[in-house]
Amino acid sequence: MINQSLQIKLTGGLGNQLFKFFAGYKFAQATKRRLVLDLTWYEYSGITAGKVNQRSFWLDYFPEISKIEKKVFDYWELHKKHGQFMRRLPKPFREFSGYFMDDVKEGFESPRKNIIFDGSFENINFLPRPNEILSLLANPSLHNREYDLYVSLITKEKPLIIHLRLTDYLNFSQIYDVLTPDYYLSAIREAKKSIGNRPVWLFSDDPKTALNWLGDSVKIQKVFPNDLKLNPIQIMFLMSHAKGIVIAHSTFSWWAAYLAQLKKQIEFVAMPSKFFKGQSSGELNLILEEWCVLDV
Repeated sequence: MINQSLQIKLTGGLGNQLFKFFAGYKFAQATKRRLVLDLTWYEYSGITAGKVNQRSFWLDYFPEISKIEKKVFDYWELHKKHGQFMRRLPKPFREFSGYFMDDVKEGFESPRKNIIFDGSFENINFLPRPNEILSLLANPSLHNREYDLYVSLITKEKPLIIHLRLTDYLNFSQIYDVLTPDYYLSAIREAKKSIGNRPVWLFSDDPKTALNWLGDSVKIQKVFPNDLKLNPIQIMFLMSHAKGIVIAHSTFSWWAAYLAQLKKQIEFVAMPSKFFKGQSSGELNLILEEWCVLDV
């Protein structure tokens, strides 16, 4: 067993988990370290407080990722305070101590035997090669009657999917803007130029509110998840079978679109120019050259 480790702190929903995991994987490979997944947050954090949907660790659905070493620390408060302290340190002192965040540089060196990665890592430069991503995400436990039925339907109808994220974005309005109906209308107009007139399917964490939010401005043919009992991985992979995707400022729909592109299953993707309040388009490191980026 490799005697040096890179421990990646995993938090958040499926999209967040994928960015963090792949950054940890890429840097562990580059520095010849054993990758360890720190799942303490899922065990102890109690983050929902009624403001966000429940978060669970989903990556064990992927057979290759399920084999990777996992760790849960017993003392949550100590674990949390250690992270808060380390994140406040200046970068040189922090990294000398073996604690790396989003400002990590490729080719870094550390004298520490065991190092920690703690950040969002929402940056396409932190992703490994496409073939490695597809290999690690191969053969997930997806299939059941309901999922297979909707894959068949979406493959047949080839819709344009729009994703509208609401719940936690409304509750944390100091961090997030909610995209306007104008964004979706503009994206649908651009999609028509690229893929023609396609039925529009809505995916949202709060479909009823999303429909009211859009009003009569967008004609929706089908709404998900509605009463579906699909898990986030099934929904993400279902979305990836669409003809086109209009993503929210959300890592979840970003990954649906990105996986669809890696598998050559999609012809059009629209995305907003920023994900957070106060962020400039130049600060968003998730833009792919082939995608249609709309100013918001």
